[in-house]
Amino acid sequence: MPGLDNRSFTGFGGLSAEFKWQLLKRETSPFGLTLLAEPSLGFLDESTGERGRSQGLETRLLLDTALIPDTLFAGFNVIYEAEKFRPRGVRLFSSEGEELDAPLASCLARPPKVNPAPAESEDAGGSIEAANADESKELCTAFARRKSAERSSNFGVSGALAFQALPNLFLGAEVRYLRAYEGLALQHFRGEAVFVGPTLYAKLSDHLALSAVFSTQVAGHAVGVPGRLDLDNFSRHQAKLKIKYEF
Repeated sequence: MPGLDNRSFTGFGGLSAEFKWQLLKRETSPFGLTLLAEPSLGFLDESTGERGRSQGLETRLLLDTALIPDTLFAGFNVIYEAEKFRPRGVRLFSSEGEELDAPLASCLARPPKVNPAPAESEDAGGSIEAANADESKELCTAFARRKSAERSSNFGVSGALAFQALPNLFLGAEVRYLRAYEGLALQHFRGEAVFVGPTLYAKLSDHLALSAVFSTQVAGHAVGVPGRLDLDNFSRHQAKLKIKYEF
């Protein structure tokens, strides 16, 4: 893709765990209420493929209810996501604090400079001193620092409807609105996007179930970027396929 470096490698992408706490059950209350938390640890940037280390947390407050018993269902989610990513490698600086694009000879490891023999005239001596002063100002690698970590967070809401098309098959649609921020605590607004798409849930057996979601960005805006979509902070399409086996 334009603007992204080509990357060709395979490796372990990361791992995550999902925890759910059911606060209210739909069978005994007007609606069901569940708190979901999904911490994750990754080793690649999801957008660029750059190697590094990321720590993330996705939390959702899930509300669902049956509009028509056993036929039509509605759901509403409140979403908060936070991620910290630190690329691999270091940043190099010269003795004057200027960042370097490529490593140079170490400032401390350079051999001492030998002054040439004194010239006969004062003008020649002055030019030699000036040349030595210019040589002493040549860029060199003085120190290195770890690359800075990037911190970001998202906040949003979503709503969905699903109806029972067959005894074990549910079809529906979802609308999701997301806002992107710099910082882990929603400090600086970066953009927003609206996603719309279909959903599917199928119970294949007493122990096996499948769910699928696909959505497309239909509206959005990134701060300082013209256009009707926000492709700086969000993808154009989102898809998720989950296979669940209970035992």
